[in-house]
Amino acid sequence: MRVQATKTYQGLRAAGVDEEAATAAAEDVGGVLVSIRVLTWMVGAMFALTVGGFTLVLGVLLRILERLP
Repeated sequence: MRVQATKTYQGLRAAGVDEEAATAAAEDVGGVLVSIRVLTWMVGAMFALTVGGFTLVLGVLLRILERLP
């Protein structure tokens, strides 16, 4: 079952587009919206991992600098 953008479907139907075309367009828009949500989550996860990695590297470098004469 594909995700449908309800407001898009209703707007297309109100504009006089036949039901099959409105359903297909709403499913396409719904698929794009799902893809955007997934990509947003992926970018957020990668950002968190990158910040965590830099924090670990910075901590190691500071410990090394503390031991230098």
